[in-house]
Amino acid sequence: MKTKCVKNEFVWDFMRPEVATIDSEALLGEAMQEMGELDVHHLVVLNEGKVVGLLEARDLARKSTLHAKVRDVMRVPIPLVDEEMDLSKALAVMLDYRLTALPLVRKGKLSGIVTETDLLRLLQICLDKNRGRDRILACADAWLSKPLLSTLVEVLGNAGI
Repeated sequence: MKTKCVKNEFVWDFMRPEVATIDSEALLGEAMQEMGELDVHHLVVLNEGKVVGLLEARDLARKSTLHAKVRDVMRVPIPLVDEEMDLSKALAVMLDYRLTALPLVRKGKLSGIVTETDLLRLLQICLDKNRGRDRILACADAWLSKPLLSTLVEVLGNAGI
């Protein structure tokens, strides 16, 4: 994941290209085992190679039997979001569908996933950068009284930094 926090980011900047998948006919016990082995909380559900749903760990907690099929519990419909979508729009989709992960496609084929954990990492980066900027601004008066620093701040400002 990139370590910057700027406007107009695309969802592919923050996606994971490795996607854990499971067949819609698999049993929930298999899904639970797969999630445990891969240390993931989401499985993209496929049927004949096409994305048909999403299984989240919280979905498994709602079902009392592990002998049910994934198709009986998976979240449907789920949006397939193009990896070039603006990140803020992708977040809106996740919120609208109440998803903790969003499968991404490129030219109609599954290409990655962005999860709530990925977005929390981005939030942490943004908060850390803003805290640094706020500390700089709090000291700006003292710094700007010195000619060299004043020139440096002006040059950095003109460069968009």
